[in-house]
Parts: sequence; C-alpha cells; structure tokens
Amino acid sequence: TFKKFPVKYGDYTAWVKATTDAGTLYSGSKISPISPSNFTTLEVSDVDLSPESGTEDSTEFTWEAEIISGSEPEAWLNIVNPNQPIINRFAMDVDSASEGSWTARFEKTLMDATVYSYWIEADNGSRRESSEVYSVETEPGLGWGGYGDVDCDMTVPIDYIFIQNAIDAASEGDVICVEAGTYYENLRLDGKTIQLKSLNGAASTILDGTGLGPVVDISNGSAAVIDGFTIQNGFDPFGGGISINASSPTVQHCRITENDFYGIGIMDSATPVIQNSVIASNDKRGVYVSNWSDPEFNNVVIADNGTAGLSANVYSNVTLSNSMVVDNWDEGLAADSTSTVVDSTNNVHGNILGNYEEGTAAGVGSISVSADFVDSTWYRLNSGSRGIDEGNSSAAFNDQNGSRNDMGAYGGPLGNW
Repeated sequence: TFKKFPVKYGDYTAWVKATTDAGTLYSGSKISPISPSNFTTLEVSDVDLSPESGTEDSTEFTWEAEIISGSEPEAWLNIVNPNQPIINRFAMDVDSASEGSWTARFEKTLMDATVYSYWIEADNGSRRESSEVYSVETEPGLGWGGYGDVDCDMTVPIDYIFIQNAIDAASEGDVICVEAGTYYENLRLDGKTIQLKSLNGAASTILDGTGLGPVVDISNGSAAVIDGFTIQNGFDPFGGGISINASSPTVQHCRITENDFYGIGIMDSATPVIQNSVIASNDKRGVYVSNWSDPEFNNVVIADNGTAGLSANVYSNVTLSNSMVVDNWDEGLAADSTSTVVDSTNNVHGNILGNYEEGTAAGVGSISVSADFVDSTWYRLNSGSRGIDEGNSSAAFNDQNGSRNDMGAYGGPLGNW
C-alpha cells in the first residue's frame, strides 16, 4: 500500500512493479489512468483589500478573495506584523458565489504604523493552496525601504516569510534584510555571495536551528556576509551553529551559542573572516578548524564552551587577534603538528586544561588575566577590565571613538553593536 496526493491538477497514470532480493524484475501491473475527477481543483484568486492603506492611528481593513473549488473550502487569512514576527492566523467567512466559486471574507483593525504582509490559504479536504504574499502599509512611507544606512534588495518577512526563500530568490550581491524575531530555519548558502543582515541586531534577531542541522551552512565558494544574529540550537558534527566549507564568508556582530558539537566548524580550504562576535556556551568546541583552512578572527570572544575554545587541525593556519579566549572547559587554543595558531594581542585565560596546548604559544602583546565581563551572555567588558585599550595599537584597529582597540567583541572600528 502506498498513498500520495497528486500536487498538480492533470492526467496521471500509475502502475506497480516488483523485484526480488536478487534484483529479478517481475512484470508490472496493468497501467491505470487517474483522471482529473479523482481529485478536486482548488485555486485562491482575486485577493482584494480595502482600503489600500491606513492611517497611523488605526484602520479597519476588509479582505476578500475568490476561491475556485468543486466543494466548499475553509479559508484563513495569515498576517505578519514585523514588530511581532509571528504568523497570526484568522478563519475567514466563506460563502457560495456561484457553482464552483466561493467568496472568503474577513475584517480586522490594524493598529501599528508599519508594513504588514499577508496571504490567504484555502483547504477543501483534498487540496491546500495559498495566494501569493501581499503587503499593506498603515502609514505611507513608514517602515518600507531606507532602514537607515542599509539598502535592502528584499526584506524578511515583508517580501518573503522565510529567510531561506529570500536566499533562494536572491541574485549575486543582493542584500537580504531581516526584521526582528525568532526564525526557526536551517539556512543554506550554497555558493551564493549575498549579504544577510539583521535590521535590529543580534539581541532581537534569532536564528534557531531546532537541532535539525547546522543553523547556517555556507559552502561551495560562497563569500556571503552574515551580520547581526544570534545563532543557536544547531546540530552538526562539524559545526552546529555555522558550518563553513570551501568558502570565504564574513561573519560579524553575531552571537553563536548553545549549539551541539561546535559553535563554528571551518573545513576544506575555507578562508572566512570572523569579527566582532561572541562564540560561547556551545556543547563542545567553540571553533573547530580543519583540512587546509586559513580563517582570520579579530575582536571575538570565545568563552565557556564545553571542550576547547579553538583548535586547528590538518594543515590549517589560524590568525587570532584582539580577542578573548577564556573559561573554556578544555584547552583554550590547540593545534596539531601540521597546523598553527598565530596569536597576537589576545587575552587567553582560565581555560580548564590549559591556555596554550599542542603547539600553540602566547604571541606578541597577548596577556592572561581575568577578563572581567559585565555578564556571561554578551560578554561586554567592565570599565576596569585589562582588555580595555589593550588590543593592537595600530590606528587601523582603533575603536570608533578613536581610542586604542579594546580586546573582545566590542573593540575596533566595527565594535559598536
């Protein structure tokens, strides 16, 4: 017995064949036609909204849609407010308009001054279909385009409900902006060079992998930019938070935390730049580097991870500067006999099995003292921390206020996040 629903309306044929364990093919069954009468047409069309926009105070809107169906359908209106990025789902009133045609209707007052996205979904018991996604603006010009200094080619969840759909639709060089919210997705950037930017920062824009794979998988030569997310609850033996393979992305202003296995896995001749980010409280290593990879880390915190802070393996060379590698449960930094970790102006301290192990050593300007963080979530430095004004003395690394680089995730020209 096998059951499958035909996803498109049309003529189908079906037959059955069988093989033995040895692979001998037995003759197939007769070919049976499946005619269109075996399942029901369903289409959501002519979606109408009145009025077309609203005032900043409040406006009652009316949604109507025509549904083509041979049997009475159910219909729902789905609305997303970018200030509260969850899908609000409302049952619509459905009335017969003519034979095979139905009208779905719903009224609701929208209170916020923003841009809502919406679509209509219908189900007649045999099929489920959705309209395209539309948007409505409750105050002209507010919340659409601009976004400060960020020039967005598309925005989630306004243009696309899911980030992966936006990635799939993006062209090389596109900027995908993401509004605040928690997005339960496992993102794949397979060879694409795009920018994925949060509009409200890592504290309010969360990518959650739900333990179903790496949260962000970057592969096949991608030079993407990932900017401004908390990346959590991923699972992968080679990088639960971010898995980077044969690619050269830039990851910045991110908090990578509570992922199974490693916070970041870097493999197969990858050359990423990781800067102004926190990699903390992951199940095993904070960072695992292997297979001829040469990553660069600048102004990062690698702390409180379940085993090592950072390890380099199999002819890999890591550059680490202006960073803090502290309080990890195994060694702080480690490298096998084929690999190196170039350490300069870092604070490596308090790691349970040693700060420098297996061929690593303190470099020029590095220290080993208590980090003195404000908290163990964002790992900001207290005003009296030794890491203040202790990073690279070159003006190119200065903080935004012109002072010498602060070690950790908030130092340097990109440290204001």
